[in-house]
Amino acid sequence: QVRIIVYGDSSIEARFSKLENTYVHKLQNYLQEAGIKDIEAVNAGVVGFGPDQSLIRFGKEVDIYNPDIVIFSITTHNDFGDIIRNRLFELDSEGNLIDTGYEKTVDPLLIEKKDFVDLVSSLQIIKVARNIKRYSTREDAVKSRANDSVESLIRQYYSAMEREYSVYKQSKPRYLSIFEDCYDLDIALSPDAESSKTKIKLMDGVIKKAKDIADKNGIGFIVLIQPAVIDLTKNFAFSYEHLEKYPGYRKTNLTNAVKNICISNHIDFINLFDIFSKNNPEDLFFKGRNDHWNDQGQDIAAKETALYIIKKIIPKNRSLTNSFRRRAINSQ
Repeated sequence: QVRIIVYGDSSIEARFSKLENTYVHKLQNYLQEAGIKDIEAVNAGVVGFGPDQSLIRFGKEVDIYNPDIVIFSITTHNDFGDIIRNRLFELDSEGNLIDTGYEKTVDPLLIEKKDFVDLVSSLQIIKVARNIKRYSTREDAVKSRANDSVESLIRQYYSAMEREYSVYKQSKPRYLSIFEDCYDLDIALSPDAESSKTKIKLMDGVIKKAKDIADKNGIGFIVLIQPAVIDLTKNFAFSYEHLEKYPGYRKTNLTNAVKNICISNHIDFINLFDIFSKNNPEDLFFKGRNDHWNDQGQDIAAKETALYIIKKIIPKNRSLTNSFRRRAINSQ
């Protein structure tokens, strides 16, 4: 009777987990355990997607699947930069989100590398970067060149973002692969920088458009805010400890940017930063070059989302059936 669709990127698709351990499957299970039996949670995550692509997909599918609730997942590790790289949307002179009008083409990595689809499907390393060198986490490298390697990687990240933003400022079409994404270092270190402000405005426009689609169709709408592994753990090539020497850095700069968008636009949201912080975050993400949450992280996120839906979304959503609403409220 009731359908939830979760839009997002590789964190939502979660090819690195067995089906029963994925966030979406766990969410359905927790809602059913709470007494809401007639419910279906649909995984609409796609490896490499940004929130702009999720927005377009949501708009095309809303009349096909008729969801009752949509969860719009934002992975703060790299989703701000995705909108810059993809060149699907930009801001006009008044700061409004507009379609760039550029032709939508197949990502070059899917054409150039015949085995790329198999690589993505088989997983463990989802991100493929041609222009950003990956830092080796082997023990000998860590011991001998840790500081130099980290500083080099941070410079490479910043250089990549400057190149991406240059393409945006010149209103050029996309030429970067969607799989060349990286941690949004500019927002993390300098949220008031020009590129950071532009990314945040673009994200604001995308989320508002998605909420408008939901409102017009009587759909409950929730933004799920996923924290970055770098801001919570030492699992990745560099961490918050390396960034704290920069005066503008705060662990919450990325998650707060999305939270503030939701608050200013009166949009329901679940910010996972605090709940992850309190539950041994090193155990909630993979270690090494994989920047995704693991099975434990997905489980905690699913529990938090189920509780939020039961307590806050269902009681105020008139489009849901009365019987469903009663079952949900009684299960609290």
